[in-house]
Amino acid sequence: EFGPHSVIFIANLFSLFFGNQSQREALEKEILGVNSYGGRLIPLINLLYCGEHNLLVLEQEPDCSLHEYFTNTLGLSLPEIKLGLNELPDEGAELAQHPALFIDGFVTDKALEKIAEQGNKMPLSSLVGSHNGNNKLALHAHMEQSEFPTIETHLAANPNDAIALLPLIEEDGYTEAVFKAQVGASGIGVLRLPVGGTQASDLPDALFFEGPCMVQGWIKPGLHGIESVRSPSVQLYLSNNRIYLYDITEQFLSHEGTVHEGNLAIPDWISENEALQDELLDQAEYAGRWLYEQGYRGTASVDFITLDTVRGHSVYVCEINARVTGATYPAVLARHFMPKGAWLMRNLKLNSPMPGKTLLTHLERADLLYHPTKPYGILPINLNTNESGDALKGQFLVLADQPAACIALLEKAGSLPDFQWTTDRD
Repeated sequence: EFGPHSVIFIANLFSLFFGNQSQREALEKEILGVNSYGGRLIPLINLLYCGEHNLLVLEQEPDCSLHEYFTNTLGLSLPEIKLGLNELPDEGAELAQHPALFIDGFVTDKALEKIAEQGNKMPLSSLVGSHNGNNKLALHAHMEQSEFPTIETHLAANPNDAIALLPLIEEDGYTEAVFKAQVGASGIGVLRLPVGGTQASDLPDALFFEGPCMVQGWIKPGLHGIESVRSPSVQLYLSNNRIYLYDITEQFLSHEGTVHEGNLAIPDWISENEALQDELLDQAEYAGRWLYEQGYRGTASVDFITLDTVRGHSVYVCEINARVTGATYPAVLARHFMPKGAWLMRNLKLNSPMPGKTLLTHLERADLLYHPTKPYGILPINLNTNESGDALKGQFLVLADQPAACIALLEKAGSLPDFQWTTDRD
C-alpha cells in the first residue's frame, strides 16, 4: 500500500542537484536520451499514488508502443500525461485547475515549491526534508553519532584542503581516494582519483557547492583483509505515519564503482544469510527513522557497502537517496506482478537504435516479453529515444522465480541477433 492521494508529479530530473548547475550540466552530458528519462515513471505513478487523478508532467512525448503495452498487455492504470516541463515554473498556475491536492517530484526544490504555490497544491515533502534527506554528510554524521559503524571520513572545505588530506589516506593503505559532494545523484558528485598525482585543479568546485566535501579511502578487495566489496540496497516507503521496508537488492555498479547500472533482488548471498539480512534491515530502519524526522515522505533507497573478510561481514550505510530511485521502478513493478519472485533490472544500450514497436516484437517472438499470465519474462520499463523516436537504450525488468533464472533470461535476450546491447549507466 502506497500513498492514498492523487498527485501532480513533475519529472524534472535536474532538480536532483538543488541548484548545483555544474552537476546538472555534467548529468546532461553523460545520460543518453536524457529528455526521455521521465518516461520510466509512466507505469509507476498510479502504483505509488493511489488516488483517482494523477498527472505526470514530462519533457518529451513517451513511446506509444510502450504505452499500449502497459495498458493492453499489463493491465496497468496510467496517469494523465502533460508535456511542457520547461514552461511550468512560469505557468504553474494552470495546475490549480487539476483536482489533485498534492504535488511531488524527484525531489522538492525551490522550483517545485514555487509551482506548488502557484497551483495551490501541497508538496508531499518539505524542501528542508527533501534536501536534508539527500545529504550524505548529514546522514553520515547521524549514523556516526549513533555509534553505528561508518567509513572513516575526512572533510575538506576546498580543493587545497582535500589534497592536503591525501597523505592521511595513503598512510591508511589506500592507493585511491573518493571525493563526495554532500548532495549528488547518478554518480555525479562522486569522484575517484589516485592518491598519487592528484592535484587541486582535478577537483571541480561543484564538489563544494553544499559546503565541505567528504574524502575517503577507496575500499577494494586486497586491502585490510577484504575479500570482496558489495553494494546492497534496501527500498523504503515513508508514509505519514509509518516506514515500510519492502525489498532488498544488490546494486550493479560501473567499473568505477560509482554509477548505477541496475539491481538484482534478492541475491543469494543475502537471502542465505539471515544475520546479514537482519543487520541490513536494522540499519535501514534506523536510517529511515532519521529520514522521516527530516520531514521527507515517499520512496527512498538506503545504499550500503558490505565487506567480506575472513572475520565475516561488515555493514556500512553509504547514503540515502530520498526520491524515486533507479531501484524504485523495478522493485515496485516486480512486487506488483510477482510478489514472491526474483527480479533483475539492467540499463541496456542498444547497439542499433530501433523503434519501440520493433523492440517489443523481437522480445515477443522469442517468447521473452513479459505477460501477467506468464511466470517469467522481460518487461521494458522505459525507452530513452533519439530525435527520430528510436530507442537508444532502455530500462529492462526481468521477472522469474529465482535470480539465476532472471540472469539466464537476460543472457538469452542478448543472444538474439536483433537485440544486441551493452550495459549502461542509469
